[in-house]
Order: sequence, then structure tokens, then C-alpha cells
Amino acid sequence: MTPGIAQVTAPGVSTRTIFNSSADLTHLFVSQQILAECYQDIFEGASAGAIMLDSPHMIRDPVLESLSQALIAARSNGALFGKMFVEQVSLAVVSRIVARHYARVAVQREAAPLQPWRLNRAMDFIEDHLSEQVKLEDIAASVGLSRMHFASQFRRATGVRPHEYLLKRRIDRAQQLLRSSQQRVLDVALECGFQSHAHFATVFKKIVGETPASWRAMVDHPVAAISPTRCSEEAATS
Repeated sequence: MTPGIAQVTAPGVSTRTIFNSSADLTHLFVSQQILAECYQDIFEGASAGAIMLDSPHMIRDPVLESLSQALIAARSNGALFGKMFVEQVSLAVVSRIVARHYARVAVQREAAPLQPWRLNRAMDFIEDHLSEQVKLEDIAASVGLSRMHFASQFRRATGVRPHEYLLKRRIDRAQQLLRSSQQRVLDVALECGFQSHAHFATVFKKIVGETPASWRAMVDHPVAAISPTRCSEEAATS
């Protein structure tokens, strides 16, 4: 082991480490409750099961190294650091390890795109709730997946993130309403799930290239295109 290296071992698994020289070593024994709390804080949702972190690979992470050094300093200078400081740094270490682990798991599972029946169900759910404040976890729940798995598989299947797809469908609906009705732009925005005229106008222009009002005017009063040939004929006649 070299300085700055970390290792994560699951409960009941014995390890053997050989040090080539003297070194400061920090052991953190983490309960399942703490792991679950860190997971929920990172991903804003509870884990589907027990959190088991176990990897035979050593971890080289500058952030973990800095946090570990802060813990060692706190232990060496106990009078200068309070218990709360030690606890918060320890939680930061655990959160970093949990985040690294599940990022690696997500990459390993990313190969499979969303199944067609799940994709169709998700799209139907989005269509039925375009006017509502839909959250990612709501769409994921409609197809029986966690938020993380759904987001990665949806993007794999469609090439876009769920939120991007939702915004595109809302703008498509808005274009239909602007073209076929006399509703105010604000009313169209609210009916398509936007909370303000400003947000609606920003998203609309980003996707369509024009503001809602400008696009509606273009649709209502299209400029007739005159071909160069016809221009020449009219000039010759006159």
C-alpha cells in the first residue's frame, strides 16, 4: 500500500495488508444505517436493499486522501477539533465512497437500453401528464424502475435524457395549441406544464429557434415564397 490508498471491505471479510514503511492509518467502521442515510442524501431516495460495498481494488482518490488527512489531523490535535467536525468529515468520506461505488455500478448496467414495453409505457405516462409537474421518479415508478436505472436506460434507448424528452413533447403540444387556438401564450404555457411565461419562452426558443409569439405570427401570416424563375418572368412581363 502507498500513501493515499483506500480499501473498502464488506462485513465478515478478512483482509491482509503489508506496509513497506510506517504510516498513519484510519479505520472507519460504518453501520448499514449510516450507509443508507448517505445513499439517500446523495440520490434523494432510499436504496432498494442493503448497501454492500466491497471491491478487491484499491481506491486512489485525491478527495478521500484529503478527507483522511483531515481526520488524522483531528485525532492528533483533539483539543482544536470538536466531535462534530470528526463526524462530518467521516460522513463525507462515506458519502464519497458510496457515490463512487454506485457510479461504477451504473456504468456497468448502462449497456442495456430500456425495454420497448417500458419505453412505450413511459412515453404514454409523459403524454398523459404533460400539463402536470412530473418528476423523474414518477416516470420511473410508472415502469417499475428506480430513478437511476430508468434515466440511464431511457437515454440509452432514445439518445436523450427523460427531462429533455419531456420538454420536447411539451413544446410540441404548445405548437399545436398556438397553431389551432386563440389562447394567450401564458395560458398555453400553463396548459403545457410550464410555471411561467419566461421559462416557457426560454425553452421554446431553445428548441424551435423563435419565441412563442414570433412563431405564432409566422404561422398565422406566412411569407409567400417567390421562386427566382417567377421573379424573372414577372420582371420581363412588366
